[in-house]
Amino acid sequence: MRPWVQGLASALALSCSSGTSTEHAAPPPTAASAPGTSPTMTSSTSTFVDLVLTLPTGLTLQADTREEVSSLIPGSPAVEHFRSYQDASGQGLYFFAWEGAPTRDRGPMKAVETWKVQVGSADATVSRTSHFFGHEREVLVAHVEGPPPARRRYMIYTTRLDRAVFDALLAAIRFSPR
Repeated sequence: MRPWVQGLASALALSCSSGTSTEHAAPPPTAASAPGTSPTMTSSTSTFVDLVLTLPTGLTLQADTREEVSSLIPGSPAVEHFRSYQDASGQGLYFFAWEGAPTRDRGPMKAVETWKVQVGSADATVSRTSHFFGHEREVLVAHVEGPPPARRRYMIYTTRLDRAVFDALLAAIRFSPR
């Protein structure tokens, strides 16, 4: 069994309410963390915006940003949050969250397979792609809208193509209580 899959299995055995928490604060707007400067994540819970994540062993935080971006609606900037992790083999796990509408088009996506899953209390659509961010690229990507009152939009994707592992990771995510 690959270390990432073993780590996910271990992480899923933890309870999200166990009290174990590793949280990374976002740097000031428009600043990006230097890749590889954060410690390796272990099977623990971490919070990204208002998602409580159970992360597998072996992932290293690569970037954690918060950026205000111009909105198409004057006077209401959107905020984009981004976080990424990689394991030793270079496989990645990426999280986007938007307060307001996403305003950047990173290129077309072509889904070759889609299915529904639950992420916390919300329905999510997961796709396996043949094109992603405008390039011929196979990824697994989930799109979900968070619960009221925030109703943030999330995109979570991985370059690891094991559907069962990605579905299990998504099923372990919870929305933090407000």
